[in-house]
Amino acid sequence: MTEPILKGLKEARQGAKMSLQDAASQLGIHRNTLTRWESGERTPSVVDLLKIIHLYRMTVTDFYFLSVWCWTKEKARAENAVG
Repeated sequence: MTEPILKGLKEARQGAKMSLQDAASQLGIHRNTLTRWESGERTPSVVDLLKIIHLYRMTVTDFYFLSVWCWTKEKARAENAVG
């Protein structure tokens, strides 16, 4: 079994060798917002995801996996809120 290309936002940032503060600053958001995105507590918009892939110099394939990761976290969060 192979590992996914990308596990999540934190791993993407770390792969780009960026600190939390530097990435948040360059994305024009507060560091706490990026922390919430990375933890799955909140989900970035598609526009924010596009900014992230540009900043982290990611491929289209990486973007797909990152989008799926965000969607999965959001779905789990919604299911936990209901039950």
